[in-house]
Amino acid sequence: MLEEKVIERTTLLMRAKRTWEATFDALVDPITIVDDQLNIVRTNVALATTSGVDIRTVSGRHCYDAFLGRSTPCEACPAQTTFKSGEHAEAEVSTHDGEKTFRVWSHPMITNDTEDAGMRQVVCHYKDITEEKDLQAQLLQSEKMAAVGTLAGGVAHEINNPIGAIMAFSQLLMQDAAEGTTLHDFLREIEDSAKRCKKIVASLLNFSRPSRGERRPVDLSKVVEQSLFLLRTQFRRAPVETNAQFHNEIPLVLGDANQLQQVVMNLIANAWQALEDVGGGTIDISAKVSDGEWVDLVVSDTGPGIPERHLDKVFDPFFTTKPEGKGTGLGLSISYGIITDHGGTIEVDSRAGMGTTFTVRLPWPKSQEEEV
Repeated sequence: MLEEKVIERTTLLMRAKRTWEATFDALVDPITIVDDQLNIVRTNVALATTSGVDIRTVSGRHCYDAFLGRSTPCEACPAQTTFKSGEHAEAEVSTHDGEKTFRVWSHPMITNDTEDAGMRQVVCHYKDITEEKDLQAQLLQSEKMAAVGTLAGGVAHEINNPIGAIMAFSQLLMQDAAEGTTLHDFLREIEDSAKRCKKIVASLLNFSRPSRGERRPVDLSKVVEQSLFLLRTQFRRAPVETNAQFHNEIPLVLGDANQLQQVVMNLIANAWQALEDVGGGTIDISAKVSDGEWVDLVVSDTGPGIPERHLDKVFDPFFTTKPEGKGTGLGLSISYGIITDHGGTIEVDSRAGMGTTFTVRLPWPKSQEEEV
């Protein structure tokens, strides 16, 4: 009788263990149990799937190493907070390369074995919020651009008329001033400065209310070819090599060719100016179909790159690292507005000293393939 009860109890325990393990592994979010040295005691299949490691090699490794590829604990490690306070904790952590961000909840784990000796294990629950963070950043950028666009439009209209008057009167005065005189030179400088201001105002107006021209099929390779033709005259002295590679299978996109050319010219011109500052280099321009739904136009340069502290500002209006007179800081802002208006995205990837890559992603109108 006793033997039967032991067998029955053992069977129930084994069944409960298998049920717990199956439940643990059924969760789609990574779960780990770690000790007070942050060594992984147990984990579920999701952690191995998410991090791309062999689950058989995870046990005993530090959680920040096995899951995040880091060599040191996370700055705001919630597990360490839970071990110190005995309370639940929450924090955001990132992989070593910054490509993925996780929200982590840590929970104290008290068992009969550890109750007297104090807490020795913590349960960590990871939630991938990379896409959520990207969407938040895009939303904030869109809201910022909308607010600045409204302001820019009002400012542009207010200063447009005075600039026109300055240009008109300077031109009238130049008619009475002999060429070659100091007065004529001063008036010419006034006119040139007013023209530069007028261009800035025009850019502000384009930024505040981008035109919605008729969308037609656009061949990105031709847009790049025309842009390079126009820019080579401007940068003919720069020792810069440009490589443009397009494959025949790259589909056309629906868009405003003039606006898209403005974006391409802005990106290439920025790359060219960056390479001028370091004595030359290479610009690579290519296109590819991405995820079967998008057409990516990629512009890369071997220039000095953009410091990390500036990366989240490059699309802000009037932000520029160029010397005074070299740029207005509106080119990338306007480009951002144009691509967003086309239903696409524009992203930058850069590291100081390692060049810069801009990726323009435009929707591939598969529903309109026959028309295109």
